[in-house]
Amino acid sequence: MSDFVKKYLERLQVTAIPSNKLDLLKCLFSHHIQNIPFENTYVLSRKPIVIEKYKLFEKIVENKRGGFCCELNYLFSCLLKEFDFDVELYGARVYGKGNRLGTRNGHMFSVVTIDGQKYIPDVAFADRSPDDVLPFVLDTLIKTAANTYRYRTLPEGEVLYEVKKKTVYDMETGRPAEEDLRPDVEEWIWGYKFTPVPIQVTDIEQPLKFFTTDVENSIFLAGLYVCKALPGGYVSLHSDTLRIVEYVSVSEIKRSKEIVKRHQVDECLEKYFGLHPISGMILPNFM
Repeated sequence: MSDFVKKYLERLQVTAIPSNKLDLLKCLFSHHIQNIPFENTYVLSRKPIVIEKYKLFEKIVENKRGGFCCELNYLFSCLLKEFDFDVELYGARVYGKGNRLGTRNGHMFSVVTIDGQKYIPDVAFADRSPDDVLPFVLDTLIKTAANTYRYRTLPEGEVLYEVKKKTVYDMETGRPAEEDLRPDVEEWIWGYKFTPVPIQVTDIEQPLKFFTTDVENSIFLAGLYVCKALPGGYVSLHSDTLRIVEYVSVSEIKRSKEIVKRHQVDECLEKYFGLHPISGMILPNFM
């Protein structure tokens, strides 16, 4: 076992290696999303992001940071290759607020082929990440223990990744959340769309530059964006709002919300995401 694999598995807290390929993929995936957060603290600190195996290994494994999609999914693909998985990288355009479509290759994820079947172990799509490895099958409901997903065929050969909307209840009161009562909320939440053709790492250079330098338009420069899976849910810190989500069933979740003040940020990042304080973060939207 290489030093890269040994230290990566320690970071993931993996102690046993399943012999079955799909079981191994699911094991690595679940440990990854529960131990390494999606986060943008380096971007807010204006630290450079370099998509290179050992640069990312130093940041994410040795320095115990997280990262956003191109960092985490690329490094995870490197780990999978160490276990002789057949891995390709795909690029996608993300749907943001109001279903506004983002930049080309603004999201990158791995596609793994096992015995002729393709699977998508996307470890870095923040609060819209799947809670399990998903088989890449088209126009079929994909149900995990907690959620329902779909890869829907679009015109011109594109594919839309969707998550079925759940009823949201306040964790303290048990009442439906206000936004959940709106009549205009769609049944499916759009995640991203993509052409199922592999890309190269160099294809994300332009979107990476946009996300890390365009102060006016980049969501990653607009405030904190941190998310990590929990057993049976997830925790997120988006700008100044901390959310803890518990999966109740495939159709319901419980959620708590708390406003975090500027002097509480370091403590919050360490307590919920395992991120040590980092100097020089520029944090808009904080009291």
